[in-house]
Amino acid sequence: MKNATFLKGKGNLPFKSKNCSEVKRLYQDDLRLFGLIRHINLMRSKQLSPFGPSFIGISTNEPYVIRIRIWKINYIRAGIYIGGIVLFFMSHSLVRNVIFYYTSGCTVGVIASLLLVGFVVYRFTPKKWFGFPLLISGWSFSLYIFYMIWRNFAMLITHYQKFLAAYFGTSILISFAICYRYGPPTDVRTHNLAQWGIQSIALIAIYFSCQASACFWRFFFPEYRRLLTLDEYEREGEEETRKALEELRKFCRSPKADVWKITSAMRDPKRSFNEF
Repeated sequence: MKNATFLKGKGNLPFKSKNCSEVKRLYQDDLRLFGLIRHINLMRSKQLSPFGPSFIGISTNEPYVIRIRIWKINYIRAGIYIGGIVLFFMSHSLVRNVIFYYTSGCTVGVIASLLLVGFVVYRFTPKKWFGFPLLISGWSFSLYIFYMIWRNFAMLITHYQKFLAAYFGTSILISFAICYRYGPPTDVRTHNLAQWGIQSIALIAIYFSCQASACFWRFFFPEYRRLLTLDEYEREGEEETRKALEELRKFCRSPKADVWKITSAMRDPKRSFNEF
């Protein structure tokens, strides 16, 4: 696996794709978004596929340096791949595990509480402050806000750790209380739906952990094999027969051939050699 590291300053923006036209299209699309997500490095993978060509375009007005590091084994991808396989085969027992039920319930509750807070802020904030910018910029503005929160996550934890601890603690307690109120599911269909969901997540993890995605598609959708026509079959048979006879002649003329053994296996050696 190859990993490209961009040592960049302000204005150094890498674009990666499988061909030059796609790199140009990514650059043009980035300009149409008014630069709101051009600094989001998480949206541009820096890993180069070892199974095909990779083209990188860089938009910058400053000097830049590119370093290529080759990993024989990507332990992160290997760990995700093994974890996906284990999760797939353990999904049947996980959906019936009480600890997994409460853990997943609290996790979903925390994520849902974040969405609820965003919805409440959107409802009670004047539209001219929040609604119109979101309407104009769309998802690019939303992704930029989430990126800024993620980028300053360490600072938020350091300065507002008490508020964050209280928020997450309250969310977890409420989620735990709701899960305890309804209890673990006992219906077979609910177990099946949860198991299928976990298996889908495991398959997605396995797929994205492997860079040879073509093997995945060839396994489930094998390439169609065209059968030979009668003329092609006869032509190929004549060609292969001619090659085999030529190789046999070379072998019989070489010092490696045992003449006595060959002639003893023939009924009429003189006639056979003349025809050959």
